[in-house]
Amino acid sequence: MNECEMDSYKLPAFGEIHFDSETSLYNACVGDNGVVDSKQYYDGYIHSAIKLMEVIFNCEEKEGSECQYWIDTFIYPICFNIRHAIEILLKRISETIIAISTARKRIEDISNIEKNISHHDLKLIWNGMKNIAISNDERYRYLLEKIEPFILEIGKIDPTGQTFRYAYSTESVKHLKDVGIIKITRLYNNTQILQSDMKNLFELNDEIYDEYRLGTFTKNMSRHQLIELAEDLPNKENWANELNKELKNRLMLKYNISSNELTKSIKLISNHYEMSFYIGHEIPLNELDSECLFEFLDLWLKNDRVISMYDYTVSCKFKKNDLEKTLYSRESAPSFFNPKFISCLHALYYYAREGDGSEFYIYRQNKKYDEYTSDETGWEMNRDIEHILYYKVDVIKEIIRSLKMLNQPTLIESLSTRYKWTNII
Repeated sequence: MNECEMDSYKLPAFGEIHFDSETSLYNACVGDNGVVDSKQYYDGYIHSAIKLMEVIFNCEEKEGSECQYWIDTFIYPICFNIRHAIEILLKRISETIIAISTARKRIEDISNIEKNISHHDLKLIWNGMKNIAISNDERYRYLLEKIEPFILEIGKIDPTGQTFRYAYSTESVKHLKDVGIIKITRLYNNTQILQSDMKNLFELNDEIYDEYRLGTFTKNMSRHQLIELAEDLPNKENWANELNKELKNRLMLKYNISSNELTKSIKLISNHYEMSFYIGHEIPLNELDSECLFEFLDLWLKNDRVISMYDYTVSCKFKKNDLEKTLYSRESAPSFFNPKFISCLHALYYYAREGDGSEFYIYRQNKKYDEYTSDETGWEMNRDIEHILYYKVDVIKEIIRSLKMLNQPTLIESLSTRYKWTNII
């Protein structure tokens, strides 16, 4: 190989998987290859800023010219990465606020947020977003107000993302003339705090977004606030005496809502699986046939895998082949073998595992029912019931967990009474 070939570019450098022995560990997943969104971009920018500062701190010649060279050159990508990480976070929150405000049909003007999201001016993005974010959900207040001083400072120094990218502005004015010195140790400490706060903000923002996707809110009351309101209400059986005008006035003042919105909120709470718990009210899972559930569990308890897992004996047990004969028998197919029950069972089993709101239980149940009753996807019912009945040895535990989350004490008591002889519950 001649010198030219050794020094030549190997293309393509992007978009080709390299599995040679030396570099197979260094393939980065981008685009649709893996889970990639703005959170991964944010992580990359904030972590690289911190790592670059740590390279400076780990320099062997603390007073040497080489270390000073790194300080004086690394400062630009360090500050740019910090600034860009902030921009990504603010735009992520802005997108959530636009979605929330639109879904709630609020009258506030979000046009500035919509306009600023396509620009890079941190101050404009911040000023357009902060107050409306807090107005939509008070949970934003603490963290937004905590990071505000640092955001505004870096936004003043580099409002549009040009200061740390180029030495001169588009008007040929040298950047950072009024700054002169940037102390790396202070910047590092502040960035560590910022990273922690922004991580919490990312998690809070995504939690709020997921919460609003459940669809349980009013114009001015978030799902979180509705739960707080439910805790403030007396038991439903005492509403005739205790839910009086005086209490309603206190609640309207506390939550800054009208009488009409309070009435809507109380009605929503009293018809909600989880929130009804706080008012001592149970809403039965009418779509779940309890007799079908008992029949299903009676069969599940004869599963040889379940028997061996919990070490108990039964008069008869089945294996995989026996299960298929039982389910698909024309003469004696179990009554639980129907789309309505199996869609409920599937949603109930996975509900507690995934920890979503009861709204997602309803959504999943409806989605599965549609799949099971479709000519194209009806086969999935057979697959799902076989999988749950034979391979899920924790069915009853997961069902009871879900029923507790869905506020179903009556059905839980029925299950406990019926299956108390096992060591499974």
